[in-house]
Amino acid sequence: MYAPLNSSDQAFIGRERELLAIGRLLGRALAGAGTTVAIAGEPGIGKSHTAQVVAQWAAGRGMQVFWGRCNEEPGAPPYWPWLQLTRGWLAARDDAS
Repeated sequence: MYAPLNSSDQAFIGRERELLAIGRLLGRALAGAGTTVAIAGEPGIGKSHTAQVVAQWAAGRGMQVFWGRCNEEPGAPPYWPWLQLTRGWLAARDDAS
C-alpha cells in the first residue's frame, strides 16, 4: 500500500478501497507491468481529488504524470483529454532530448 505523502492526504477519507487498489497498480507499474485506471461516477463524489492524490503518489516515486480533463461545457474537440495527455507526453519527450 502507498502511504500518504503529506498530511493533507491523511485527511482524505472515503476512498480507502479505491486508493488501495490503485496503489497496488502503481506498485505493479513501477515493476514494469503498466495498466490503465478509469475513475468514473456522479459529479462531486471525489473523482478529481482521488486522481490528484494518486498523481502525487506517482510523482513522488519518480513516475511521470500527465493530466487531461473533460470540459464541463459542450464544444471541446473530440478526444480532448487524450489530446492533452498526448501533448504533455510529447512535450516531456522533447524536453528530454
